[in-house]
Amino acid sequence: MHAIAREVTTLALVCVKQGGRLNVHQREGLRRALARAGEELGWAVTVASREDPVAVVMKNVTGLVDSGTIHLERAVADELAEKKQEEDRLRDVVETLQALAEDSAATYPVEISYSHTARDGSRGLVTKTETISVADADEALAVASTIEKGMGRWVKLRAQMLDELKQKQTRLGELKDDVSEFFELSRGLVGDILVTLP
Repeated sequence: MHAIAREVTTLALVCVKQGGRLNVHQREGLRRALARAGEELGWAVTVASREDPVAVVMKNVTGLVDSGTIHLERAVADELAEKKQEEDRLRDVVETLQALAEDSAATYPVEISYSHTARDGSRGLVTKTETISVADADEALAVASTIEKGMGRWVKLRAQMLDELKQKQTRLGELKDDVSEFFELSRGLVGDILVTLP
């Protein structure tokens, strides 16, 4: 249910961001997520046993959004903390690679992993983790140099991602304060789902 709650809440955030509207694709995604929630929560029984099943089901939707909001708030807080440390971690990787290159007793190959902010065509800003195997001191220095050169660009992307995460935190706060537009949209979809239940 956590995954469904996160999906519903993510779409509720989009709804808030877009002024209470979802496009056709987003609306269909919400309908599917609510239908899966209905299967998990036994909405068919609710329809059969309640005079006003929509009111009961909307309480379930409220619970989903509350649960999803808690999970997303934690995830955003964790990601913000991680992003704030990203530059220092990259510098540590550069120093580690440089020390490795200077160590005449080093045994190769050595695998190095590092993470940085990147732009993904379909998902926007993401954290990309790269794992590279270095075969000798020259490669270690080359990778260190590549990371140093990329840091300027990554710092700008990281700043943009931090802004986006802070905006997401703000929208999560707004969602907690007022979900009326989202619930109006959901109520119609829930009504459609309940009509089609076996």
